[in-house]
Amino acid sequence: MGVFHLLHHEHQARYERMFPYLWAYAALLALAGFVVDTPGNTIRGLYTIVTTEDALITDYVLVAGPGAALVNSAIVTAISICLLYAAGDTLNGMTLVEMGLMSGFSLFGKNFVNIWPILAGTWLYTKACRQRLAGNIGIGLMATALAPIVSYIALDNGWGGPVQGVLVGVAAGVLLGLTAAVLYMPKSVRGLERETLC
Repeated sequence: MGVFHLLHHEHQARYERMFPYLWAYAALLALAGFVVDTPGNTIRGLYTIVTTEDALITDYVLVAGPGAALVNSAIVTAISICLLYAAGDTLNGMTLVEMGLMSGFSLFGKNFVNIWPILAGTWLYTKACRQRLAGNIGIGLMATALAPIVSYIALDNGWGGPVQGVLVGVAAGVLLGLTAAVLYMPKSVRGLERETLC
């Protein structure tokens, strides 16, 4: 038991050292974005990204330019790192998978605005069921693969107006986050036990 505890502590200490490298990765993405395009084009491209009616696969390099696409990826990655740290999530190999998916999908369809309703849905689930956010933040991050749906609904003209569209899009995103948390029952992948069966 003592040996197992020591090994677990050693592995956890090793994973904790990942944070600086994750930040370096996000910084390199941002730096690359400003190197391949001008700051003005990048900022305008970010606005285009946020206001684009996304499909599940929308090529941000084509829509807004490589600089904006890379900086958007950097921002989404940085948000993900902050959320993992704030939630006190246990870093492990799955963390690297989550970071790769967050940064990769941010090049087509996922942006630093449309991810928030889904993350909010996951957060509401943890509050309603009195669960630790640390055990569920990974679920929320993975569920943001559906974030383009939020932009598609929010920016579609079929909801009567822009305000109505945004409200429906946000509500859809929250529902997606809630649904992902409810359906994702196994916790063995995260190395955590479910505290309730909510």
